[in-house]
Formats: sequence, structure tokens, C-alpha cells
Amino acid sequence: MRIDQLLKEFAIRHRLAPLVPDEQGAYSIYIDDDLRVTIECRTPTLALVGARLDALPDQGGSGNEEQMSRLLKYHFACMANHQEILAADVSGAALVQFLPLDMERLSLDDFETALASFANAFEFWRDQLASLSTPTFARPPMNMLYP
Repeated sequence: MRIDQLLKEFAIRHRLAPLVPDEQGAYSIYIDDDLRVTIECRTPTLALVGARLDALPDQGGSGNEEQMSRLLKYHFACMANHQEILAADVSGAALVQFLPLDMERLSLDDFETALASFANAFEFWRDQLASLSTPTFARPPMNMLYP
């Protein structure tokens, strides 16, 4: 199915205003008013769903690289069960999430399922980023008492 036809049916099903592409040909859908999902067709058979996550908390120096490395390693471990792709943006200061869609076999129901999965993964990674900005303190040693 073509992306324009798919998004037309999606808008009708969800009683949305018709989705119109921007000057670069990308469509935007807002989920829960705070998640802007961009959908763009790269080829007639491949579309990319994408969203920009928050910027990484600035840890100064190599701290940012360590954070990015840790997040991307964790993402790599999750890739067996999730199709979403986590990557650094062009500046390397923020993360973006993508989901490739095979337009040849994609039905409207499949698209909605993929979009829901994408939004859930986005929330997960947003929570992971938020936890990086929360300072953590070392736990005091646990005193073990033996009788």
C-alpha cells in the first residue's frame, strides 16, 4: 500500500484531519500530544517512522560518550525482540528512534500495531534518558550480622 493511501485511511479511521506531507514529503502524527512521530517514504517499498528523543544530559567530557555507549549497547541487546532502531542524531547530543516499514506488505492494522509498538519503545527510551539525568548515590555498605 502506498504511504499516502495508508495515512488517508488511518486519518479516516481515527477521525483526524487529513495528513498532509511537509515540504520534504514527511508526514507528522502526534501521539498523546507530546510525541511527534514523523513518517517518510524513502523508496516506494520502504517507509521510516521516526521520533527524536530528548538530548542526553550533559555529563561533560567523556561522560556523554559513556552514556551514549551504554544506551546503544543496551539497545543492541534488545534488538532481538524489537524492530525499532535507536541511533545518535547528527550532532551526537541526542537520540533518535526509527522503525523501518515494508510498504509492500503493510496493512492499516499492521501499521497501527507498529505505531503502538514504536510509541511504547519511545516511552521506554525516554524513561531511560530521564534516569540518566537523575543523580544516583552509592548505597551504604550493608552490615551483615551473623549469630
